Amino acid sequence: MIKNFISIILLLIFISNKLFSQTELNTGDIAVVGINANNFACSGTSTEDNISIVFFKDIVPGTEIDITDNGWERVNAGLWGNTEGTIRATRTGVTIPAGTIVTFKFTSTYVSLFPDADWSFSSINGMTTLNMNSGGDQLYFMQGGNWSNPNSGLHNSSYSGDVLFGFNTKTTWVADGTTQQSNLYPNLGCFSMAPTGGATDYIKYTGDTTGTDQKSWVVRINNPANWTSYASCANYIAGSYNYLSNIKFNITAFFDVNAGNDSTICYYGGSFSLGGIPAGGTWSGTGVTAGMFDPSVSGAGTYTVTYTYDDLGCLYSDTKKITVLSTDASWTSPVNWCESGGNINLNTLITGQTGGTWIGTGITGSTFNPSSLNGAIPITYIVTNGSCSDTSTQNININPDANINLTSVAGTDTQTICINTPLINITYNIGGGGTGANVTGLPNGVSGIFSGGILTISGTSTVSGTFNFNVTTTGICNQATANGIITVNPDATLTLTSLNGTDNQTICSNNSITNITYSISGGGTGANITGLPNGISAIYNSGTLTISGTTNDTGTFVFNVTTTGTCTQTSAGGTIIVNPNATIALTSGAGTNVQTICNNNPITNITYLISGGGTGANVIGLPSGVTGNYNAGTFTISGTSLVSGTYNYTVNTTGICSQDSANGTITITNNPTASISYIDSSFCSSVSQALVEQTGSGGGTYSAQAGLILDSITGTISPNLSNSGTYLITYTILPSGGCPQINANTTISINPVPISAYIITNVNCYGLSNGAIDLTVSDGTLPLNYQWSNLLTTEDLSNISAGTYYYTITDVKNCIDSGEVNITEPTSLIANSSYTPILCNGETSTITVNANGGTTPYSGTGNFTENAGTYNYTVTDNNGCSSITNVIITEPQQILISDTLIITNNTGSINITVLGGITPYNFEWSNSSTSEDLTNLTNGVYIVTITDSNLCTQTDSINISIQENPLIIPNVITPNNDKKNDTWQIKGIEQYEQIKILIFNRWGDIVYKFDGTTTEYSDVNKQWDGTTSKYKLPMGSYIYIIDLDYGKLKFNGIVSVIY
Repeated sequence: MIKNFISIILLLIFISNKLFSQTELNTGDIAVVGINANNFACSGTSTEDNISIVFFKDIVPGTEIDITDNGWERVNAGLWGNTEGTIRATRTGVTIPAGTIVTFKFTSTYVSLFPDADWSFSSINGMTTLNMNSGGDQLYFMQGGNWSNPNSGLHNSSYSGDVLFGFNTKTTWVADGTTQQSNLYPNLGCFSMAPTGGATDYIKYTGDTTGTDQKSWVVRINNPANWTSYASCANYIAGSYNYLSNIKFNITAFFDVNAGNDSTICYYGGSFSLGGIPAGGTWSGTGVTAGMFDPSVSGAGTYTVTYTYDDLGCLYSDTKKITVLSTDASWTSPVNWCESGGNINLNTLITGQTGGTWIGTGITGSTFNPSSLNGAIPITYIVTNGSCSDTSTQNININPDANINLTSVAGTDTQTICINTPLINITYNIGGGGTGANVTGLPNGVSGIFSGGILTISGTSTVSGTFNFNVTTTGICNQATANGIITVNPDATLTLTSLNGTDNQTICSNNSITNITYSISGGGTGANITGLPNGISAIYNSGTLTISGTTNDTGTFVFNVTTTGTCTQTSAGGTIIVNPNATIALTSGAGTNVQTICNNNPITNITYLISGGGTGANVIGLPSGVTGNYNAGTFTISGTSLVSGTYNYTVNTTGICSQDSANGTITITNNPTASISYIDSSFCSSVSQALVEQTGSGGGTYSAQAGLILDSITGTISPNLSNSGTYLITYTILPSGGCPQINANTTISINPVPISAYIITNVNCYGLSNGAIDLTVSDGTLPLNYQWSNLLTTEDLSNISAGTYYYTITDVKNCIDSGEVNITEPTSLIANSSYTPILCNGETSTITVNANGGTTPYSGTGNFTENAGTYNYTVTDNNGCSSITNVIITEPQQILISDTLIITNNTGSINITVLGGITPYNFEWSNSSTSEDLTNLTNGVYIVTITDSNLCTQTDSINISIQENPLIIPNVITPNNDKKNDTWQIKGIEQYEQIKILIFNRWGDIVYKFDGTTTEYSDVNKQWDGTTSKYKLPMGSYIYIIDLDYGKLKFNGIVSVIY
C-alpha cells in the first residue's frame, strides 16, 4: 500500500527498484522550517545557503529526496523551468526518527550539517548549481520521479514523481519569467509556505513547538504568522530555534487515509464497491464510477485507483491496485481447408487470449494435421486464467484434391503435323476434386472441350510453330495439371534477299560476282543449285543460301535453286554473263620505249599491240612535239621534241572489263653553258677558304696552276694553304647527249698578312696605372694601320692599368693580324687584426696584426698589448704598397651595487640591485646565503660578494640596526558610526614625511590606496573607513602594505573589518 498526501494524484509510474527500500513520503510528510539564503556574510563561502526541513516519518537508509529551485510554470504552462539545479539527496546513514530537523548546506558542493553528514548528493537535470537567489526565490521538494530534458535550458521540463512541499521567500506565488519566481504547484495549498511581509533572505519557523498530531503540525507550519524574518545571517543564526542544535518536533499522532488492499478479479465478475477509510472520500481512476469498479469498463489489465479525502480543504489520498483477469477463448475457423493444405498452427487462428489448450481429432499440441481426414472436424479451444476460464468449439471442413490422366493413345500429347493437316484427338480423364478443366497454348484451329469428366483436344491448325499446351483442372483445394506439345511444320518458301537484279548479272573474267542470297524458310531446311560457272559456288547456313565466288570462264550461265525439307518445297533461277579482260604488248624494237635524244631531233617510233577486251588506247606524259595514235589494234608513238627533260609516259588501253597499261621514258637533253667567279679577285693568306659562284650547266670539274689549293669538284680554294701569287682557274663540262665540251675561266691573287710580337711591363701595386706594351710587326704590305681596344691607334701603349688589351693591324691590301695582351697586377694588400677580449673592467688585451695579398715579405705585422680603446696599424709589402687595419677594444662596465634596507615587524630585509658586469650574477653573503636578497635579519653587518658570468667580482657591506617599531598599527576597525575605531588610524607616522598605503582583499584586488604626506593622512576624512569607492566592504580580513619615506621603512600585515 502506497500512501500519497496530495490534492490530485498523478498516475504513479513505477520505476524498477527505484522506490524499494526507502521511506515513501506524501504531502504532509515533509516541510521547510528555515531558509538562510545568503550565508556568505557569516561563513565567507560564496553562494552558500542553509536549508532546514522536518520529516513527519522515519527516514530509513536509501531514502531519496529531490530538491529544485526551478520554478513551476516559469515560462510554459504545465512545465518546469530548466536553467537551475535539481539535486537528489540520498540518506546514507542510520534511520532518522520522525520529527527530526535536518539542515543541508548548498554551495558549489552539497553537505548535510545536522544531525549528521550522512547524505549523498547528485544532479538529476545536468545542472550542478542549486542556490537560493538573494531577494527572493522558490524551492520545491519531490520524490520518486525523473527529470525530463536535462541540460536543455528551455523551461520545458517535467517531473514524473510526487511534488511534496513548496517554499517561496517572496510574498506571493506568481510566475513572471525570471529565475526568482514561480507559480504554486497544483494542490499544494496546505503543503507550502510564503511569507506575507515581503521578500526575505533569512526566515525560520518560530511558532509553537509543543507536541501535537501531524495534521496540526502541517497547519502550524503553513501559517505565515508562525514565521520570523531577519535582516542578516548573523541575526538568523542568533534567533529563536537554532536548527543546527538538537531540536525535534514531537508528533503525538499520524494522519492516515487507507484505500484498502490490492485485489485480483475476473473480467466477467461484475462491478463491486471500493470502500475506503475514513468513509466519505471520493474514488478516481479507470473503471471507477461513484465508488464502484466495473471490470467490463476498464478491460483486462492492472489499474491504480485513488481514494481522496478532503479534510478542511487539505486533500489526503491513498492508492491501490486492481488486476482484471481476461478469459477470452475466441478463434476463427479456416474456410474449406484441403487435405493436402498442410498442418494448421491453431494459435494463429486465436482472436482472443493466447496460451490456452486445444482438443480434437488430428491435434498434437497446437498443431492440426488434416492429411487423413475428410468432412467437418470439431475443434475445441479452452483458456484458463487463475480461477477464470472460457471455451469455444468450431468445425474445420476438409476437402479432397483434384487429379488428371491421359486417356488417348500414349504419345498423342506430343505430336508433329504439317500446317492445314488434322490433329489426332488428345483426351484426358478429370477426377477427385476436379469439376472441369481449362486448356491454354493451343494453335489456331485447335480447341479443348470438357464433357462428362473428359477433356478432348481436336482440330486442324492454320498456323505453324511449336505450341506448348497446358491443361489445368478447376474446383476447390489443390488442382492438377497436364502438359503437351503440338509441333506444326509450315511449307517451304524461297525468297531473293540480295538486291534486285543480282540473280541476273554480268561480270568480267577473273572478277568476283556480287553475292546472290536467298532466304529459305517454312518447311525448307536446305537447297540444291545447278548451272553455275567454275569458281562460283553456293553455301546454305541457318536458313540462308549464298551464291559467291570468282570465275575465269567466259560466257552465259543459267542456274536453278531448289529447296529441300519436309512438307511442300519450291525453286528459283537466274543468269550470270562473264566477259574477257584487255592486253597490251610492245611490238617495236627492244629498248625503243626507253631512249635519250638531243632536243630538236626526232625520236625512234614506238608501237604497241592492243588485244583481248581492249578496243583502243591513249597515252599521257609525252614531251611537246611527240604524239600517240591508235589504228586497227596498233598504237604508235612518234614526233620531234623542242623541250629538254625526262618524260615518263604511260599507255592505257580502253574498253570493257579490266584494262592494261605500258610505261616508257623519253629523255631530251640541252647544249650545256657555264660561267664561274669568286667573291673577290684578291685574297689574304689568312683566309681559310673561298667558295666559287658557278652559273649554267653543272657536272663539270675545276683546275688551276700548281701552288693553289683547289677542290676540283666544288671549286672551293684555300688561300691560307696556298702560295702567294696570281692563278687562272678553269671549269670544264665534258660532251654528253650529243653536245660538245665547254670551258669557263677566272683569275685570282693571294697576298701575305702582317705578323706581330710584343713585350709587356706589368703593374706593380694593386689599382695603379704604370703598365706598358711594346709591339713589333713583320710581313704585310706597307703602310700599316693600328687599332687598340682602348681606342688608341699608336703602335705601342704606356701608363696603362691591369687588364686585357686587344689590337688589330691592317695593311694596304686589307690583310689583318690581331692579338690579345694581358697586363697583370698583384692582389690587393689587406691588413687584418684580432684581439683577446677584456673580461673585467680595467684589464688589457693582446692585438695580433696580419696581412694577405700584395707582394711578400710584409713589414708592420706582429702582436701588441693595449688597454680598451681604438687603434690603427699600417702594413707595407715588398713593392712598397700599404694597408691599414682598425681595432676597437671594449670592456664591461664596472659592477655597481645598490641596496635597500627594509625594517618590518622588528626584522630586517635587504634588497640588492646590481648594474654592470655580465649577467647572470652569483651572490655569496657573509651569512652563507646565496640568494640575491635577504629577509628576517637581525642586527649586524652583512657582506655580499657578487660574481658575474666572466668571474669578475664586487663586494658590498650593509649594517642593520633594528629598533622597536615606531608605529602603532591597528589590526581591526569597526566602521559602524559609533565614533569608535570607525577609521584606520596609524599612530607614530608624524616622525616621517611621506606615506604610501595599499589595502587588498582576499582575491588581490586593491580596495584602498593612499599616497601623500603623513600630515594629510592624519586627517580622519582621508583615513580608510572600510569602504571602497564609497561601497561598504563585507566583514573579513584584508592585507595592508605601508611604505614610509620612499622605502626607508616598510610594514605589512592583516587588518580585519567587523560590524
